[in-house]
Amino acid sequence: MKVNVLSILLLLISYSGFSQGNCSANAGIFQQLCVSDDLNLFGIEGDNFQQPLDVTWIASPNNPTTTTIVSPNTLQTPVIPDGGEFAPGTYQFEIAVVCSDGSISTDVVSIRFVEIVNPPVIENHPLIVCENSITLFGSLPDPGVTAEWSISPASIAITVEEIQTPSGPAYVITHDPRYDSGCSNTITYSFYVGGCLEETTTTVEFIESYTSLNAGVQGGCPSCELDIRLCGNGGCGGTPSWTIVGAPPGVAIGDLSLSSPNSTCTNFSAPEPGDYTFTYTVENGPCPTVTETVTCTIIESEIIDLGPTESYLICDDEWTIGSIDLAVEDFPGATYTWG
Repeated sequence: MKVNVLSILLLLISYSGFSQGNCSANAGIFQQLCVSDDLNLFGIEGDNFQQPLDVTWIASPNNPTTTTIVSPNTLQTPVIPDGGEFAPGTYQFEIAVVCSDGSISTDVVSIRFVEIVNPPVIENHPLIVCENSITLFGSLPDPGVTAEWSISPASIAITVEEIQTPSGPAYVITHDPRYDSGCSNTITYSFYVGGCLEETTTTVEFIESYTSLNAGVQGGCPSCELDIRLCGNGGCGGTPSWTIVGAPPGVAIGDLSLSSPNSTCTNFSAPEPGDYTFTYTVENGPCPTVTETVTCTIIESEIIDLGPTESYLICDDEWTIGSIDLAVEDFPGATYTWG
């Protein structure tokens, strides 16, 4: 029946010749769709069409799949594949419109259906990473198919890089161990072409096994202050702990304490100058435990007041002040020695 209608239309076109005036059929624009997508034809109404509209859509007999045009006598209509899904390939549909002078104008639109034959695969699925970097490898996309990586959630602690390897696209993910964010990440590997999209996901959990915890004293050592702050990397998944393991002679370790021994940073107040030693440990669950030792020398110091508004720290019997204006009245009864 469809072939007969097409033959009739071709005869009418031959008889009527080209349409007159500016009556011009428009079957719409080229579409590229996925084989699982719905197809809708979008004819466009023009000037000098016969009213009421006299429109007919016809499917090319050479289309890869036979189809049913749901409303063949309207400008816009769905098209249903008879087999339930469009086969890949290029389809053509012709629209014929009767003009106001009785002539017939036609136009053809092409629709290309594509498919992703081989969906994306992430070749390695490390659920837990005991380093601060991992490279994921993806399967090669078919010719004409674009591959793309993505990561969520976004984090200041995470940097990514897409690279090409002989075996396929790869995704390098690096976690900055200074942060305890960006620890759990969802990685998506996608293939797309035309209207087709296929994707697969995996989860990467960082629990670093550090080569260095960067443990130390903020402000450095030796220190002229009795109060110091100890800090180290905590990163993801690890359990940090600070322990006092050494103190000057005469100072009992059992009498000493840390403000937050199970945090990445903790404060320590020394009762007197001397050498104090600490260990910083990060237990990493399934990954190796890492420990570093920090020793800080606290130097004897004192603060003196110089005048009514000035005070200075004397550390290790040294006092660096540059130059200062003094008045004898500042220290009544004092003995001054200048060197």
